[in-house]
Amino acid sequence: MGKGGKAPAENGNNTLRGMLESLFWTAAACLVVVYGSGKHDLVTLLLTDERVNRMFLALGIINMFFNGCLFAYVYIWLGYVWRVRDPARSGTLAIPAGAVTFATTIVSPPFARVSRSRPDV
Repeated sequence: MGKGGKAPAENGNNTLRGMLESLFWTAAACLVVVYGSGKHDLVTLLLTDERVNRMFLALGIINMFFNGCLFAYVYIWLGYVWRVRDPARSGTLAIPAGAVTFATTIVSPPFARVSRSRPDV
């Protein structure tokens, strides 16, 4: 706990630093996914390897897109455009829908993973 019984992120002292760290780690994760080791990257593997279960991969991608749209609706549209004080508690049905799509997104990748059996080469 920080000063005044609040967590350090709630004090307001570390907001710029926290935002910069979040931006750095998000950019690093995106670079790892897109560029990988230089020879093998996640995007190429998912698009070209026949061992990936395409149905669950597509379900996971669709749910990630839908979750992104819900996030934009709640925090950008309601929070910034309509100036709702606490958009997550505004009573919109986007929050439960986001929870369902998030859970489906978390469950989908294990089913889409590369199978253990290797095709004959």
